[in-house]
Amino acid sequence: MRHATRLDGNRIWRVATPAGTVLQKLYAERGGWLQAWGRELTTRLMGAKSSTRAGGRRATEARLLALWREAGFDVPADLSSRHPGLANERTLVLEDVPGPLLSTALSDPALPAARREELLRRFAAACRARHDQALSRGEAGLVQEHGSVQHVIVSGSRLVSFDLENAFRPRRDLRPLLAKEL
Repeated sequence: MRHATRLDGNRIWRVATPAGTVLQKLYAERGGWLQAWGRELTTRLMGAKSSTRAGGRRATEARLLALWREAGFDVPADLSSRHPGLANERTLVLEDVPGPLLSTALSDPALPAARREELLRRFAAACRARHDQALSRGEAGLVQEHGSVQHVIVSGSRLVSFDLENAFRPRRDLRPLLAKEL
């Protein structure tokens, strides 16, 4: 039996602040140091994706949150600069977006068919708009590595995408990445 002697994987806490509740996301290494460095070396040699190390994933998520927001796509706001005491090189402070996952909402038998169809149409339209921008800008960062209805929160009228800590590296032809996301 293996005993946990260190943090393995990310942790997210809800933190009450005078400005309201925020999420504090700590990026931790995955696996032991040899496994973490082996994964990072493989990733760099293949050149296909961003860093797999904790600090690299934090930097990637901060960059992609800014990119997606600038491009007009709904993602949690990065509030790290407003809460410097809660943020550091391995921690982001994010907007707390209340609501169920889109996958959960869609599987709710009580959800009216018209609402289900509306949510699916909006999700598909946002995905298409993002893919169109990715192609027109040549921006691999607008392709979500793990894009799915499990990475979208339904919060009132908002559909908020999350989990942007891993990204594809720039490349000439984005079409295979778009197909992978779909």
